[in-house]
Order: sequence, then C-alpha cells, then structure tokens
Amino acid sequence: MLEKHRTTLFKLLVTAIFVAGSSGLPSSVARAQLETVLSERSNVTSPGVTFQPPTDGTLDDSAGGATRPVALKCRQDPASAVPLSAVLPAQQVGLTVKARPMFFAYVPETSAGRAYFSLKDESGREVYGAMLPLRDVPGIVQVQLPADGPPLEVDRTYRWQLGILCQPAQTDMPWIEGRVRRVSPDSSEIERPQHFDRLSAVEQAAWYGEAGFWYDTLAVLADEYVARPDDPTLSQTWHDLLVSAGLGELARQPLVRF
Repeated sequence: MLEKHRTTLFKLLVTAIFVAGSSGLPSSVARAQLETVLSERSNVTSPGVTFQPPTDGTLDDSAGGATRPVALKCRQDPASAVPLSAVLPAQQVGLTVKARPMFFAYVPETSAGRAYFSLKDESGREVYGAMLPLRDVPGIVQVQLPADGPPLEVDRTYRWQLGILCQPAQTDMPWIEGRVRRVSPDSSEIERPQHFDRLSAVEQAAWYGEAGFWYDTLAVLADEYVARPDDPTLSQTWHDLLVSAGLGELARQPLVRF
C-alpha cells in the first residue's frame, strides 16, 4: 500500500518535470506550476489510515471485555451525549509494539479536577499509577507511560483503568478500563516496510493500522494531529480511523493534553 503510494507520486513527479521542461515556460513559472500539480496530486493520493483487527489469535481476550459501570459521571456533572469512554475497539483490548505505549480516554465535561490512572499486570499487581490533572474542557485525553516507568513485557496482557475523582467523593466512582497486550513487531502478517523510520507519520500510522497495532496507530496519528490541528486532510484521516474502529461518536472530539 505504502510502496504503491510512493510509486504513484514518483510517476507524477517525472511527468510534471517533463511537461514543465518541454513547455518553454520561464523556469519560475514552470516551477510554480509543478509545485501546484504535485501538491494537489499528493493530497488526492495520500494514504488513508484504517484499523484492521488482528485475526490470528494474537489478541488475548480470555479475560473478557471490560465492564462499564452504569454511572459514568460525577453526580453533580451535566449529562453528556458521549459518556466517559476508553478509546478502544469493541473488544476493549488492543495491541502495541511499544514498551511504554500511550493510552487514550474520552473525558466529558466534569467538575472534577483530577483523575487516577492505574496499570496492572495479569496478576492484578499495579505496575504504574499516577494522579492526573483534568482540564475544564471535554475531549480525548492521552496518558503516556513515562520513560523511567516499568516497560511492558512482550506477550503479556495488562489492564488499565482511569477513574474520575469526584468532589465530593462518591462510592460509585466513574471509571473505565481497557487492556493492552505488547507483541513483537514481526508478529503481524503484514510485512514492515523497509526504512520504516523514514516514513511520514501518516504512512507509519497506516502500517500500524493495517497490522492491527491499535495503540501505536492512534499514538502516531494523534501526535501528528496535535502538531497540525488546522490541517483538514489530517483531521479527516483521524476521523476516518476512529470510524473504522467503530468509534464514530468520538471522531469529532478534540484531543486534550494533560
């Protein structure tokens, strides 16, 4: 997919150079026309990013899906059309090749000022926990495991939870959970492109999505989206990714940094 996209752009480049050189136009005019053609064609042929769940048994669903409590808000908070949600496909579990992946959750408008994030191993032991400040705007928040935090072990499944710390405290604390399993990059049937690190962020996300690595698809594309929030093509790519994973209700929600 990515190589086909690159080949198409190369052919367009060669054609545009030939046309510009044989037209007899001044070099500055020819160059401007060339840049316009390449820009337009590049936008049209830019690779999309969709998510294909792995079908080879890599996903460990033995623990079942995550349980969602009925009340997903603090009592004094207004009702929200989109509730507190883990940004995960329907199975509530996803793969990563990263030792310290990024986690995503949608937090609606809330009066709470803090949330608690917890990551537990298969035995239920907490391997990482952190208190997180909440901003006063709803959106998709991102939780990055710190560089000095414990790395996820390959072929191990972990459970993560995000709880909203309501004030005053309530016994039915709003919380969500999901699972993450770290795997080797070569565990996918989709061959990893050569010189992967040289690919654009969108191209990398496209491969991660096709290979079934949910957390990495989301993280790479989210970083690029945050860096270029006004790019309409990137905005549509982000939207299409979430829709492809059955998360259409979150597709137009803003990304919010802690």
